[in-house]
Amino acid sequence: MANRPKMPVPLKDMPPQELADRIHEWATAQGFVSSQAPHATEFAKVIVKDPNGEWTWTVIPNAHRGRRIRRDQVRYVVQQINIRWS
Repeated sequence: MANRPKMPVPLKDMPPQELADRIHEWATAQGFVSSQAPHATEFAKVIVKDPNGEWTWTVIPNAHRGRRIRRDQVRYVVQQINIRWS
């Protein structure tokens, strides 16, 4: 597995779409391509691809009890982006 830059973890609660936008902005800044697709039970599935054809993905959960995802959920989503490269 190549040594890829890690996405930094935002340290706050945030709306699901804002998290998806942050992932997209980070991916674009790294020269990666990202896409957002619907998910059957959660907010969205996000896929990030690098120029070599390798990719990673994560699922962004729905916001419960308000309009934001908790900080621990945000951290988990970003961790998945960072470790699921294949």
